[in-house]
Amino acid sequence: GVVTALLPRESVLSRPDISGQDKPLAANIDQLVIVLAPRPEPSGYLLDQYLVTAETIGVAALIAINKIDLLAPEQKANFIQQYQHYTTIGYTLVEVSAKREHGLDALIERLKHKTSILVGQSGVGKSSLINTMLSSLALDIGKLSEATGVGRHTTSATTCYHLPQGGDLIDSPGVRSFRLTQLTMHQLEHGFPEFRAFLGHCQFHNCSHAHEPGCAIRAATQAGQINPQRLENFLRLSKTISTSG
Repeated sequence: GVVTALLPRESVLSRPDISGQDKPLAANIDQLVIVLAPRPEPSGYLLDQYLVTAETIGVAALIAINKIDLLAPEQKANFIQQYQHYTTIGYTLVEVSAKREHGLDALIERLKHKTSILVGQSGVGKSSLINTMLSSLALDIGKLSEATGVGRHTTSATTCYHLPQGGDLIDSPGVRSFRLTQLTMHQLEHGFPEFRAFLGHCQFHNCSHAHEPGCAIRAATQAGQINPQRLENFLRLSKTISTSG
């Protein structure tokens, strides 16, 4: 590749490397597309890490459920139901299938005229989705490990593709885990949009939302205004940033 210009950086998606230093994956993106699939089994914790990252860097987030055609109708309904609470928070949820005719129409419409990056676990079918949208490309498509059900890495580098419908789509290497860049507790709290209406209403100004009396976040959870799994993932994430303020 040849560098022809340097443009101002408006947004950047990074993840810490093994030394703890932030490693940029993509810059100037408008949208984070988090791809889930029935297999490998989705991780709600990983999903929430991606969503917090999107909120922190100020880009939209879209949840795309791929390989939905693998499920029987009842299984499909149960699988989708697990993620319906994200739509009440304000996130868009689309069902896609690289194998089904017109199975990507809803996703393609959401990608038009935007710069988006596909992220998610290895094996969820990110390369298959791109291969279907860009039929002229011959991307390597990996298969799940029969022994473990864990996806194999087929994308080893971040690549940007121009969509014929308009917009740019970045494919990133699949991951089995994703660590947040260094955040403060304030940033983490605001990375959960449904928390915002209750922040500042706890009895203690430095409430951890774990055990203190008079916690507005826990009260909202008990009242059904915050999904319990989201609070659990927040508390798990808060332990990883406790030393950064």
